[in-house]
Parts: sequence; C-alpha cells; structure tokens
Amino acid sequence: VVVPLFTLPTRQAGKTRWKFASESQACKDEINGILNETLSVSGQLLSKLFGKEQYEYDRYERANGRMIRARRSNALFALQTDPVKPNNQVLRTR
Repeated sequence: VVVPLFTLPTRQAGKTRWKFASESQACKDEINGILNETLSVSGQLLSKLFGKEQYEYDRYERANGRMIRARRSNALFALQTDPVKPNNQVLRTR
C-alpha cells in the first residue's frame, strides 16, 4: 500500500524532469545547428552576401532564450523535488 502511493509522485516527477531535459536538449541541438550553419566559411559568406546577419543573430538569440528558460525551469523543478541535492548546486551555472 505504501509503495504505490510513493511511486505515483515519483513517476510524475520523472516524467516532468524528462520533459524539461528533452526540451533543453532540443534547444541545444537547435543552437548547435545555427552555429554550424552560420560560423562556417560558406555560412558567413552567404549571410553577408544576402544581408542576413541581423536575422541570424535574432534567430540565435531566440533559440538561446528558449534554452535558458528550459534550463531554468528544469533547475527550479529539481530544486523543488530533489531532497538530496543542496540548493546552491542546483542553481549554479557553468
């Protein structure tokens, strides 16, 4: 009787953490794609040739903002649900 009561919140917390981690990874992949496209020699030439520097910068900023929000949400959720991890380690950025 005690085990099922304990597993339901744990399972829900795991699903939520998985969602945040997947979202963060997707944002990281998008940023890597943007950087690979725009920082290569051909990408730089195409951006300059067609005047897309500001567009590429804005695209990167949007993707970076999404990643920051996803990582912040993940950290705050971890802070609320993880009883083992000290609070100062959760919010530390690298």
